[in-house]
Amino acid sequence: MSANSNNVSPSTSRGIRNSSGTAHDQRRGPVAAVVERSQPLGVRRETVQRTLALYREELDKLSREKKGPKTSLPTVVANIFQKHQRCLNATKRIGHVSGIQVGDRFQYRAELFIIGLHRQRSNGIDFKRGENGQNLAISIVASGCYDNDMSSPDEIVYCGQGGNPTVSSRIVDQRWTGGNLALRNSIRARNPVRVIRGFKYSKPSTTDGTKSGYVYVGLYYVKEWKQERGRYGKLVFKFTLKRIIE
Repeated sequence: MSANSNNVSPSTSRGIRNSSGTAHDQRRGPVAAVVERSQPLGVRRETVQRTLALYREELDKLSREKKGPKTSLPTVVANIFQKHQRCLNATKRIGHVSGIQVGDRFQYRAELFIIGLHRQRSNGIDFKRGENGQNLAISIVASGCYDNDMSSPDEIVYCGQGGNPTVSSRIVDQRWTGGNLALRNSIRARNPVRVIRGFKYSKPSTTDGTKSGYVYVGLYYVKEWKQERGRYGKLVFKFTLKRIIE
């Protein structure tokens, strides 16, 4: 898919489901009950597609009007949508999100925010408070800023937040706070975590020059974590996530 494609709707590809619509991982034990409870109701797929189309139309309009750099425009338009309450799936949830299917692609990081797939503007880990009062990870974005291992679709190694000069001027060892702590809590909770992967377009966008996009690859559970010395000399957490077969 090129960056200047006229297709404004996400891909219609679906995840793999069994006849009951539940999931099971023999090495981990049943996770079907958690996934089944997370099946979304509410926002229709057509509404998501229409919202994305309107977002891209507004972005294209501002791009034609604006002089100079345009890299901030996707966030500007997302702010407009939020101000006028045009964002979807605003309530954070565990599991799949209404109107979005596995395999759907998105042109801009801000689109993940306005449709509710990942409700963090820049942080790669989103989380919410679980029934036990602890924060649980609900979605992660692997955009290439950290040393993630995404070579296998069934098992990924995701680096925690912190200790990276490409995203922060303060370089310190990663700590058990925020999204890092939420991912660790999710090991015990065994809750599904949405995974969104970044990819590179063959041609830059004609709207703002962006060369990357995102694809929703499905639900995973956090299996384990380890700590090691990262590329920039600081201690980092590495989380192993396994795909939930649905």
